[in-house]
Amino acid sequence: MLNVSQKALQQLAALLLERAGLKITPDGYHSLRLALSTRMPVAGISDPEVYVQRLRDIGGEQELRSLLPLVTVGHTEFFRDPKQFRALERFILPQLLAKARREMRRVCIWSAGCATGEEAYSVAMVMAELGALAVEVDLWATDLNLAAVESARLGRFSVRRSSGISSERLERFFHPVEDGMEVQPTLREYVRFEGQNLAAPTFDAVTPGSLDLILCRNVIIYFDLPTIRALMDRFLVALRPGGLLFLGYSESLFKVYDRFEMIEVDGAFVYRRPLLGVARVKTTPVPMSPLMSPPVSTPVPLAVSPAGTTPRPAPSFSRLRPPDAPMPMSPAPRSSLLEQATTASLRNGAEPARPSRLTLEVPAPDPRLVRTTEVPGGAKIFPPAERLKQAVRKMTQSDFTAAIHDVEKLLIDEPGHLDALLTLGNLYSLTGRIAEAREAFAQALVREPLCVEARIFGGVAALQAGNLVEARSEFGKALFLEPTLALGHYLLAQVQERTQDRDGARRSYRNAIAQLRFPQRPLAGHYPDIPDSADAIARVARYALAALEEEGH
Repeated sequence: MLNVSQKALQQLAALLLERAGLKITPDGYHSLRLALSTRMPVAGISDPEVYVQRLRDIGGEQELRSLLPLVTVGHTEFFRDPKQFRALERFILPQLLAKARREMRRVCIWSAGCATGEEAYSVAMVMAELGALAVEVDLWATDLNLAAVESARLGRFSVRRSSGISSERLERFFHPVEDGMEVQPTLREYVRFEGQNLAAPTFDAVTPGSLDLILCRNVIIYFDLPTIRALMDRFLVALRPGGLLFLGYSESLFKVYDRFEMIEVDGAFVYRRPLLGVARVKTTPVPMSPLMSPPVSTPVPLAVSPAGTTPRPAPSFSRLRPPDAPMPMSPAPRSSLLEQATTASLRNGAEPARPSRLTLEVPAPDPRLVRTTEVPGGAKIFPPAERLKQAVRKMTQSDFTAAIHDVEKLLIDEPGHLDALLTLGNLYSLTGRIAEAREAFAQALVREPLCVEARIFGGVAALQAGNLVEARSEFGKALFLEPTLALGHYLLAQVQERTQDRDGARRSYRNAIAQLRFPQRPLAGHYPDIPDSADAIARVARYALAALEEEGH
């Protein structure tokens, strides 16, 4: 591990807070060391303090942006996202193991973006508990951060980082060392750690059609739209027909990439490579029964039932747009951070599909084990995305009280749901509850430290509260993280106008228009009065710029 002075770590932490709003406490300095170990050799610098100064100098912003995703490597944990791991433990991994044994081959799993190894070791523990031998499992764990990969190979974790592991698992799979726990050699045999850049054009180490499962969780939130689509192409080729892809809880391919099927496994949403290239539809799907493995001779195809959704009406943009500016359309409902291009698809008449439950074609399933989508009394259980969509519908109808109630209830059931947190913050902001809005956006940043949306909406809340200094700071941090975000430049210009910085406002409006040559993504969360499309942003920015130019003559 790179030897970094406390002074350099403090300087770097202060810089990250100043530029990106990323708060790193001394507990998180481990991730700073890992990030520096990767980026300093690339920059050709051996002294950490010199490197930090480079970041502060003119021209250092691009290097700082390269460093940021590596800094967040510390935000991982064992058995992260309980719903996903419950689906893995109870259904997916047992079936993959059984299928691989029938075909006399190994189960092939890729933990893509493994950070310091918690995810990979969690999967290895489950496989060992299922009775799989190390020779039956090819568990490949990779990360861009080579220092993190080396840390993962060592398999040493502090007491705090191993707190999510049950006492039984700690006793079986770890042994105590100074200041923490170390993975037993027998468990380490299940995993091979290597460096891998997911943005690379090819994966030379992956044989096409060889993988049963890819775990790429909380990684693609840092990628732009073209990179995501190219990565999904490579993942699709790497998976076997019927192979599964797990993304992070707040990540989605909705209207971003449509070659995977989206299915539900015991409450967790999973993407699957189609068995025959096209999803087969069942009219009455039967949800998977707990631990119901099919006979050796029975195939296990899965079915997806599509259903349509309706675009929401366009509300007023009166709070933020110039007088008499053309009315922009509002963003279409989304279920998580990366549902790109939704609005354009809906305006073109496309009907997005919703996932169905994972189903098995097995003879006469025991009706006592079949799960239903209803609760006593006939009330239906809706997935989080549908529940949020219902709340957003009330939001667009200005029924803010009911919308807040629905989103607060959703967050009780789904703590940390990023779209819900952002939407709740916006609802609080719209109803004047600014302190509560700030808290919601702070929680979103705990969930995703580089969340641009939390900065944008936090800035809007500050703008509505009349705190122009805070608004300018939040928009500046958002633009540092995503310089091509035209909406961020437009909102910054609004603040500059209000502070009589007309030259700055003109520059920002021009920047907003100039950035439209790059693909613009809809934001996570929902706010009814923000322009969402390139055309809408271009119209309001050009209108405001023309008004400023006219004032100057």
